Amino acid sequence: AELLGPMLLRGTRRHSLTELTDALDELQTELTITSGRALPQAIGVRARTLRPHLPALLNLLAEVLREPAFPPSEFTRVQKELVAALEARQQDPLALAKTVLGRALYPWPAEDPRHYASIPEQLQKLREARVQQVAALHQRLVGADSGLLVLIGDFDEQTVLAQLTRLFGDWRAAVSYQRIPHPPQPVTPDEVVLTLPDKQLAAAVLALPLRATDENPDYPALRLLEHLLGGGSTARLYHRVRELEGLSYDVEASFYVPPHHAEDGDGAGCIVATATCAPQNARKALQTLLAELGAVAQHGVTPQELQQTKQSYARAREAERADDGLLAERLLELMAENRTLHFDESVDRRLAALTAPAIAELARSVLVTARAIRALAGDFQSLPAGAAPSRR
Repeated sequence: AELLGPMLLRGTRRHSLTELTDALDELQTELTITSGRALPQAIGVRARTLRPHLPALLNLLAEVLREPAFPPSEFTRVQKELVAALEARQQDPLALAKTVLGRALYPWPAEDPRHYASIPEQLQKLREARVQQVAALHQRLVGADSGLLVLIGDFDEQTVLAQLTRLFGDWRAAVSYQRIPHPPQPVTPDEVVLTLPDKQLAAAVLALPLRATDENPDYPALRLLEHLLGGGSTARLYHRVRELEGLSYDVEASFYVPPHHAEDGDGAGCIVATATCAPQNARKALQTLLAELGAVAQHGVTPQELQQTKQSYARAREAERADDGLLAERLLELMAENRTLHFDESVDRRLAALTAPAIAELARSVLVTARAIRALAGDFQSLPAGAAPSRR
């Protein structure tokens, strides 16, 4: 699946890679196609062009999606490029540490399509893939019958709809789309220490399982708590770990709250916090991340901090909606769940009415650090005796 998206832009039955590249240049168009782990059960197409070129772009896009040639020589190049990128990630402390979290949060067995593959497993699958398999995957599973499209800009809606119907109206996948459920799995708190020789950068990461979906009554509070903890340089974790303690180069925190699906039960979400730092600071950075989460859970937030967080969140949302690319992605997410922007507007209204006690109550229930999965990755062998992190 990782190979399918990139291969669609490597030549069609009518045009070679060079000819496609020249055509996109002539149309002043940026076009990317992705698939695989980052976009499970889908192919993602992103394009940016000028209004006069939209009809020609749609014609070219139909050819690219419906008539790929899968030239073996290009397959070999794409395969080598993806393998090289994954091999680089094998030496990336943050990527490796995050993989530890993913495998612990989603411990599906290797034969399950939901399996969270390690980087060596991903490399093996990539190296063993054959162009015939990718072509067969396209033939069986790709079609427009379950597709979604968002266009933002200046265009005539009826003219575009008529062209899209002509280009894609009869294109159906041989096998109909069926969403794979993702119910939560048992998660065991643990810590893993990965040693990477000769790496100046280290990573300290943690994850907490989160049993919630975006239809949970606490969803607006979860979004605000996420911003409080990880919303930029003024957020609690960044301020504590980097600014006050001086332990890291960067700190990030994010909440994954999945869309509601009945077959997914309570929801397999998670809270993730990461810090990149010098190897000698990794253990302390991890401890400080946990301590700050614990402090928010124990003490909550002041009304003043809550108001500042709401204002910062509102500015961030306004900036996202002013970005056509981000807005298009969000509209696609909403369309996939049969929603409109009214859903986000409702969340924002409820978020604006939240009180400090409500945030404190939520923090106590979800920021339970005893449930944390923790990982450290870096060159700890070169540290003085007693300074290297040990498994705890």
